[in-house]
Order: sequence, then structure tokens, then C-alpha cells
Amino acid sequence: VRVALIVPVFLLNLLTVSLVGYLSYKSSEEVVADMKDMLVAQVRRRVDLYLNLKFEFAMRINRANLNALVHGRIPLQDTASTERFLWHRLNDFEDINTILFGSTNGTFRAVHRHTVLSAVVLAGNYDPAEPDTFYRYIADDQGGRAKAAGKIEAFPVQGRPWFSGAMAKGAPGLTEPFQIGADAALAVSCYHPFFGAQNEFQGAVAVNIPLGH
Repeated sequence: VRVALIVPVFLLNLLTVSLVGYLSYKSSEEVVADMKDMLVAQVRRRVDLYLNLKFEFAMRINRANLNALVHGRIPLQDTASTERFLWHRLNDFEDINTILFGSTNGTFRAVHRHTVLSAVVLAGNYDPAEPDTFYRYIADDQGGRAKAAGKIEAFPVQGRPWFSGAMAKGAPGLTEPFQIGADAALAVSCYHPFFGAQNEFQGAVAVNIPLGH
């Protein structure tokens, strides 16, 4: 009789404990899933905020460069003065690593903070006889050319994503992430087109925003 009374009670207790354990497990799974979703959403919001802030910052630089171009403070006919202007502009802002300018006539100028060379590089298609050849120079501490740093063949400005994006969109925008040459870090280009008196596309300015932070 005692066994007959104990066994059902034992089985009932075992069932109760098992059910509680199962429900606790399922509840924990749901909590973990909810926490994962919440963390993913938080990270996405922070990444979006970071990129938006970087984009707005880069756009301010682009607008300042366009203003300087319109008012003649970027003298494109004077290569040395243009390089010094862009060099000083790059040194004013540590959160960007490249300033770019390109026009529909093929002019291509860039100043880049090169992590591999640990130097600022001045670059452009300076030789009219080789309009698609991109020459590079290490900058000195005044924004002048200290020494040659090689060249890149077949590098027309029209083929660069920031330039073709500005031309196709006709409005400010961002490129897809990319790697800059031998630099390991990824970056995106923030570009801004500019237009002539008849609203024809004449070129673009851009800055590269590193994504290494």
C-alpha cells in the first residue's frame, strides 16, 4: 500500500520538476534570442549613427572645397599651389585620409594619408602627354614634393567610383566600401558633384572616410 501511494507522488514530482525545467529552458532560449535581437539592433543603430555623422562631416569638407574652387582658392592651373592647399586641408582633419578632385577634362588631383608609407602622398595626372598616368610624390612638411613615390598606369579619373557615382547620380553620395591600394583598412568615398552655368556636370570633389575605428 505504501509503495502504491509513494510511486504516484514520486512520478508527479518528477513530472513537475521536468516540466518546470523544460519551461525554464524555453524561457531562457527566448530571453537569449530577445537579447541577441536587441544587441544586433543596438549595434546597427550605432553603426548608422557613426556613418551618418561621418557623412555629414565629409559633406561639410566637400562643400568647403567646392566653395574654395568656385572662388579661385584652388588654382588648378598652378599644380604646386593646388597641392599645398589640399595638403593643408587634409592636415586640418584627422578623421579623413584622402581629398580628391576630378573634372570632365580629365584633371585628377589627390592628397592621401598613406598608412603603409607613413607619409602624405601628393598625386595626380600631371603629364598632358600621359593623361591616364597617375604620378605620386611624398609630401614634405610644407605640402611640397619631397621625392617621387611611383606611378600608376591607366588610372583615368572617369573610372573612379566616386567620380562616376557623382556623374551618374548628379547629387552627393557615398561609394561602396573599398580598399585603398596596399592599405589594409577599408574606406568609403563621400562625393559631391559640381556643375557649370548650363547645369552641365563638370566634375566632383570627394573625401575618403576610413572605416577602421
